[in-house]
Amino acid sequence: MKTTRREFIETAAGVAGSVALGAIGLRQAGATENGPVRLITYRGLRPTDPGGRLGLRNPERGWPIPSRPLRPLFKWIKRMPSPTSTRSQFEYIQDHLGYRLELQNARIPEKVNRGEEFKVDIELINRGFSTIHHRRPVCLALMDRAGTVTELAATGADPRQWQPFLPGDAEYKPLVHKITWAGPLPAHITSGWHQIGLWLPDAAESLRLDARYAIRLANRDLPWWTNPQGNYGINLLGVIEAVP
Repeated sequence: MKTTRREFIETAAGVAGSVALGAIGLRQAGATENGPVRLITYRGLRPTDPGGRLGLRNPERGWPIPSRPLRPLFKWIKRMPSPTSTRSQFEYIQDHLGYRLELQNARIPEKVNRGEEFKVDIELINRGFSTIHHRRPVCLALMDRAGTVTELAATGADPRQWQPFLPGDAEYKPLVHKITWAGPLPAHITSGWHQIGLWLPDAAESLRLDARYAIRLANRDLPWWTNPQGNYGINLLGVIEAVP
């Protein structure tokens, strides 16, 4: 008997496997269809967090604190918090120190024929004060029911270029950064459902599988996946079906 999407997510291996259904199902329920591609939009901040608290930053090894002119920085901070926010400007600084990568949307095919090419498009915004300062791999990851991970490297993406806004922009307009992966489904991928996510591991081989050094996106509704051993640290985007 063919496994349904719901049955797969409820039984998939991994820490997030049993809790991902609610968030993924909610996003997909409000998604718009464009042929075989599903556009998934992300809510970002919760309404209960008007001040913009986006979650914990993943500190990088040797992360330097950049110097910035005080007047433009505090002009920006003064304008950003919501009038209804109960958080102070100092708390706002605390919430946005470093980088805060917020996923905006992802275009993911519902079904992929084995051996045929497919494409995934991701858009994100950096809500923090800083960009990422060290080289870091950008990968899509496919996880099967057993928790086996297949990496798909997005070689054209460089997180060091993910600035919050264009330097010198007096309006501080957020920049939208795009990640695109295109290629064939690896031949060893088995037919059936697979979870798909965005993996931003540390560049050092000794830390690559350590989930504590992977970047967790700031969205409140985005599940965080690790395998049963606690490795990887992958931001779950949804599920796709590999068909023969």
